[in-house]
Amino acid sequence: MGMSARTVFRWLVWFSTGSCEGLKDNPKSGRARKITEEMAQWLYNAVTMGNPKQFQFDFCLWSLKTMQVLLKQQFGVSVHVSTISR
Repeated sequence: MGMSARTVFRWLVWFSTGSCEGLKDNPKSGRARKITEEMAQWLYNAVTMGNPKQFQFDFCLWSLKTMQVLLKQQFGVSVHVSTISR
């Protein structure tokens, strides 16, 4: 999992002393994500269970650009194609 032994032992100490609060995730730094988990799941379902023609596109192949336009139409979210790729 990419964790050092020192980190794991620190977690075990926190857990054994009953302070599970120390195990919770801290807020992450950086820019907030534009695409929520629900949006990503919706896009995944649209791509895997459908085709672009169902969304009034003129072609039958999915591309990053098509998904970018679809997110803009459905949720009003503008993202770069590299964000969709990730």
